[in-house]
Amino acid sequence: MPRQYLIPLPALALMLVACGPDLGQARLCERALLKLVDDPKSIEIITREEAPGKAASVRLAYMQTDSNKPVATKGWIVCRFDGGGSTLGRLELVGVETNSLGKLRIVALAHLRRQMGYRRPPPEPAGR
Repeated sequence: MPRQYLIPLPALALMLVACGPDLGQARLCERALLKLVDDPKSIEIITREEAPGKAASVRLAYMQTDSNKPVATKGWIVCRFDGGGSTLGRLELVGVETNSLGKLRIVALAHLRRQMGYRRPPPEPAGR
């Protein structure tokens, strides 16, 4: 009789989570996106994934419907965080870039963070 290998449920859950983006980071990125658009109800998230080649980053692809336009438009947002895994800064939003706005400058990022409930300004970029 062949031997069956069973993966314990907590380990299986950990393996599944490790395959995709950090859920906490993805939720924060979604909140950032909704703060940046005129009509949050017009947004439908299509994909949530780790941003390719960028550590501690999440990329969301979305569709935006507009009652004035017959066709929905596609867009994306990349949110960068101060750390990943179980590090202290894993939920510290430190950078945002979108297809429509480009990379947010420090003042715009600080304003966005304040709208999202962060109490401190974003950390200074390295080398300043």
